[in-house]
Amino acid sequence: MRYMENFYNLRINKIIEYIIKAKVSLWFILLYILVEYLRPQSMYPALQVIPLGNIVLIGAGLSVLFEQKMFRIKNKSNFFINIFGLVVLASSFLAISPETSFDNIKAFLVLYIGYYLITNSIDTEEKLFIFASLILLISFKLSQAVFRNWVLRGFEYDRFGAQVGSGWLANSGELAIQLCIAFSISICFLKSLWPYKGKVIKIILISLPVIFTGGIIACGSRGSYLALAIVIFAMLIFSKRKVVGILLLFFVFLSLPYIISQRDMDRTLNIGTKNDRTTSNRLERWKKGLDMVRLYPILGVGYENWAVADKQLFHSSGDECHNIFIECMSELGYIGLIAFLLLVFSTYKNNSETIKVAKQIDSPFLYNLATSLNLSLLAYLVAGFFVTVLYYPYFWINLAMTVSLNNIAKNKYLKRQNEIS
Repeated sequence: MRYMENFYNLRINKIIEYIIKAKVSLWFILLYILVEYLRPQSMYPALQVIPLGNIVLIGAGLSVLFEQKMFRIKNKSNFFINIFGLVVLASSFLAISPETSFDNIKAFLVLYIGYYLITNSIDTEEKLFIFASLILLISFKLSQAVFRNWVLRGFEYDRFGAQVGSGWLANSGELAIQLCIAFSISICFLKSLWPYKGKVIKIILISLPVIFTGGIIACGSRGSYLALAIVIFAMLIFSKRKVVGILLLFFVFLSLPYIISQRDMDRTLNIGTKNDRTTSNRLERWKKGLDMVRLYPILGVGYENWAVADKQLFHSSGDECHNIFIECMSELGYIGLIAFLLLVFSTYKNNSETIKVAKQIDSPFLYNLATSLNLSLLAYLVAGFFVTVLYYPYFWINLAMTVSLNNIAKNKYLKRQNEIS
């Protein structure tokens, strides 16, 4: 705990010193997150000829193996993710177009390998603090950039919302999901670090969720608006200061008509009406997804075969289905959906278990982070109901952090018990 107080006090020199002295696996994992979230190879053409993602992933894998860390972490989520991986593989072999499945299977393999690398290398509270901080800083950079661009345009939107970033975060709706997740994690840091710092740092800590909220509004995604509202509501339910929270939430809702553009106000008020073409299109696609699973109930139409099935079965355009549950069920069948739901449940169960352990060892950071990761999961599931993001890093990195956190909390508890005995 004494060393962690340097982290809680945000003594940057001590944090940098820890990173420098850390084993190589931590460096590669942090590089993996930088490459995964920022996609520098997309921003800088000179890097496109270098398989940067592959190099970092191979480096991370080798470093974890050489440090003899691989396969040390025992958790039921390992079993469930292995089952899900087998379903993806079987579905690819039996797909309408196996070629399409195997052309795209790298996307899942990167997430699958990344899960094991994170869970086996992020094995101390210090490393987890650094890991979560990096995700928070990257999200903060993107959020303030998208918010600034939105303000400079006079609160006007591009066609699909204020946009920034590259790769899987280039789309404003998908960026908004990441900002909802970052909002949840920022609450953990706000609660955990509040007793340790002075007024300036406290203002910065308060500004984080505010900036993320502004970024979400700037993105103009109704699904993420709903996700953020539900996350805030869930926070209020478990908060000890419900009156303050309710007053704050009331103030936010009163302010929305003056913050959100007229375009978004109209889109929100027109949900479910004849003027809401987006909802009508998505309902049509969801119906086609349910038809797909009726035709292919066991393993679906095949991993990443939604577009192929849409064209062949319905003679349609092959546009995305815009729902993670429909995406999973139509492409991987009922078996795939069950495997995914088991992963969702294991995330919640792991965090709930961590919360109990954190109380016993009196660790506010571990307690708050476990709570925040459950809120992140909630944000992902709500926002994911309206977009096609099953194989994006959101859920899988959240799952990896959850398992690492659970392992760290249990180890601290066992160490405490051994010291007592």
